[in-house]
Amino acid sequence: MDIDYTHQLCILVHLARIDNDVAPEEKDLLYLIARQNQLPESFVDALLHKTPPYKVDTNLSYSAKFEILYNCVRLMLADGIINQHEIDFCGKLSVEMGFSQEVIQFITDRFKSSKEELKDDVFQLAFAS
Repeated sequence: MDIDYTHQLCILVHLARIDNDVAPEEKDLLYLIARQNQLPESFVDALLHKTPPYKVDTNLSYSAKFEILYNCVRLMLADGIINQHEIDFCGKLSVEMGFSQEVIQFITDRFKSSKEELKDDVFQLAFAS
């Protein structure tokens, strides 16, 4: 199943708000992701004002799940401050998607790698026997 970017943005807004402070860098990234997926910035503003609950769709394809986790790490790194609440949120999300919590640390440690190379490496980590 392909990714629903409105749902992904809802997840990302939950992450951005987890420390009770949406940094300007985080907001800018949320706007960028919205624009890249033909969603207006006003959609992000509405989510920031009132964030609906989200449910993890376990039927998403590997690519869609990776995209969500990748953007979560991207958002977590956006303001240069990583706090434990963000790490815990991302770890829980990773597990809900069928990965281990370690996948978040793996993506974070290798974030400067190319996205496609990282996607392949995470696949190997997650599904290697």
